[in-house]
Amino acid sequence: MSAPDAAETAIASALFDLTSGLASGSRRSVADEAVAPESLQRALNGGTEAHIGAHYADVSTRDRALPSGARVLDLGCGYGRVALDLAGRLSDDQEYFGLDPHAEAIGWARENIGKGRPNFQFDLIDVLSRPYNPDGEVDGARFRFPFEDDSLDRVFMISVLTHVDLATVRNYLEESARVLKPDTGRLVATIFLLDREVDRLIADGRSEYQLAWQVGESRVENRDNPELVIAHPLDRVLDILHDAGFPDFRVRRGHWSGRPVANVVDFQDMLVADFGTVTAAALDADEQAEALEHGALAADLVEHGVPAEHLAPYLVWALCAMINALRWESQGVEILLPSAGPGERRTLALERARGIDFSACIPATAPAGAFVPVDEASILRAVREADPRLARPALVALLGDIVHNAIALDTAARAGSVIRRLADGTERPAPIPLFAAGESLSVGAARGRFASMLSGLRRR
Repeated sequence: MSAPDAAETAIASALFDLTSGLASGSRRSVADEAVAPESLQRALNGGTEAHIGAHYADVSTRDRALPSGARVLDLGCGYGRVALDLAGRLSDDQEYFGLDPHAEAIGWARENIGKGRPNFQFDLIDVLSRPYNPDGEVDGARFRFPFEDDSLDRVFMISVLTHVDLATVRNYLEESARVLKPDTGRLVATIFLLDREVDRLIADGRSEYQLAWQVGESRVENRDNPELVIAHPLDRVLDILHDAGFPDFRVRRGHWSGRPVANVVDFQDMLVADFGTVTAAALDADEQAEALEHGALAADLVEHGVPAEHLAPYLVWALCAMINALRWESQGVEILLPSAGPGERRTLALERARGIDFSACIPATAPAGAFVPVDEASILRAVREADPRLARPALVALLGDIVHNAIALDTAARAGSVIRRLADGTERPAPIPLFAAGESLSVGAARGRFASMLSGLRRR
């Protein structure tokens, strides 16, 4: 059997990320019922959903296991979005340090996470931040991380570099390089990066942001409050990483700019930088079986012609089509596809999807028979509310149904052979739009119709 190509590997990895995010609740052992108050969530412009922290924890540990006695820094920890997931991963001899300038967030994290795990420490830092600590006395560009050289195994900066100027970006990346261990150190940081493709996507109206205001080499969304959203030139950031001494770093592009991406979880761009030799952590038997399933799905998608960078919009299109088909089914309408034999037809395989209540995803006032675009946050909420601790095998099976239905539906739709059989036996073409790879993360032309497959990743 030949080795998988790069596209199959990228797609399989993205499918693993999606499964991990949806199954993340099963790992939470501390403060399972803890949810930050709405006022705090609004103040920090994000959600407390478990899949968000789980995604970044997975990126940090999946191919590089934390050693015994590991020490982890979460700079800009907020109310503990990553900490809530790490509380179910770190052993008692591994330490977590969360730092943030937002007093209420630190207070909540101490009360709801720190009390249950003595190896989790949350501290307030007096760094100046117009959105989060306007009276702070320490300039981020001169803030020294309160750790000795070569003393940490991980540094997280999630939705931090998206709120600071380029001088602070440089300082934080240099400080990360200083405190990370030379053999096991890894940095995971999210950021908005500018390049020519992003400029084109912004000009075409595909980006979530316009970034119309220049501030030094960077650009901002809001001239009056520039720290809300700041994007930095890709080349300059890569130069900073190189100058800081990181020998190995890579960029995972997010879909904030409207570009197609392999991973539906990544809204912001992400930097992953390493010291030492990266050795993949061994998979247990269940993970090996899951990897084989994801690999098989990836091979099917590549054979069908789905590029790795278009996996996210493809899954969005597939989920929308599936939910609309379920809605029509509830109205007594069947969706029929060509079958193997001449003149034969078959229905979509929706058995696993029927176990999830997607009815709330489409407004009750939607016209009967129409194809209705669906918000991805609603899709995710329906899946997680069906069972907040869905077993990974069930999620992999559900994802397999979605992928195989998508391939069959896409093939039939392009041939114009998707039929909708009404309750009275009348047959008409089904109003399912074709998947358009160029319409990043959208089924129709409306900009921003599908803002994010997993909600809460836009901002902190």
